[in-house]
Amino acid sequence: MDIKKVWNELRDTLQSGQSSELTNQQRASEGEELARFFSTDETISKPAPAKPAAPIQKDELVRFLELSIAAPTDDFLRQLAARETNANNTIKDLRERVDKLEKSERTLKQNLRQQTLPATNQGLNVNDITQHLTTRVEQLEKSGQQLVEKIKKQITPQPTPQQNQQVIRGRYQILSDGMILDTKTNLHWMRCVLGQSWNGSSCVGAGVKFNWIEAQNAAIMSHYAGYSDWRLPTIDELKSLVIVGQNPTIDQAAFPNTPPNWFWSSSLVESGSESAWHLNFSTGRASYDYRYEQNYVRLVRNRK
Repeated sequence: MDIKKVWNELRDTLQSGQSSELTNQQRASEGEELARFFSTDETISKPAPAKPAAPIQKDELVRFLELSIAAPTDDFLRQLAARETNANNTIKDLRERVDKLEKSERTLKQNLRQQTLPATNQGLNVNDITQHLTTRVEQLEKSGQQLVEKIKKQITPQPTPQQNQQVIRGRYQILSDGMILDTKTNLHWMRCVLGQSWNGSSCVGAGVKFNWIEAQNAAIMSHYAGYSDWRLPTIDELKSLVIVGQNPTIDQAAFPNTPPNWFWSSSLVESGSESAWHLNFSTGRASYDYRYEQNYVRLVRNRK
């Protein structure tokens, strides 16, 4: 009901003196309506319900996630591509060695088939046959030993006399397979950073950055040039390569295409620390950083 309208009509009626004309039934009816109005809380204004928040659009959410992960994903994919290239090169080298071994095995089997025992019609007895077999076994053992030595030479790098004579700045002795010997510290260094490859005269490709744990694992897994004892250098070993007054601060003839950037060392700031030392070959300055950061890696091994 419109209570304001009823109230105004009642007031006008009373003011005009027409209250006597209202029947008892009408008064009772209007009184009941007024009583119902004041007995309820309909007159109390209630706040309008809050509008629900607009839902997040699916396209906006997808776009946000794409922008959040695009950059780190691209960098990770580049690292994976570089590692895949290194793995493919290693697999190719192993396949070539397996092919050579299989070829040697086929040749050996063919030679065995061509070797027959003397004809029995020549009157040879059991002792003659036994002597012939013993001689043949000795020949096979000798051939097998020669094959083993040949395989060892293929796996273990053997610097040539010409390479042994080539020394850079009276310090770095060039070895095979992109290695170099620092005669000052008696250490074998990789001439290229991890991610690059040695083409016989220089380091090609872009290096790959690793966090400290990944760098340690890469050293453990490396079998470069047939050696399995590669490791991260200490910070002092990295400092021994620094040449002050040039950029990059390293001998470019010994270590071509070295990125002028930070390189990890194996040295922690302190035992159990979350930080490790690294060295910048742009300035030659050593500092330390959290181990989850990304830096370049050059591996080293002790000469034995």
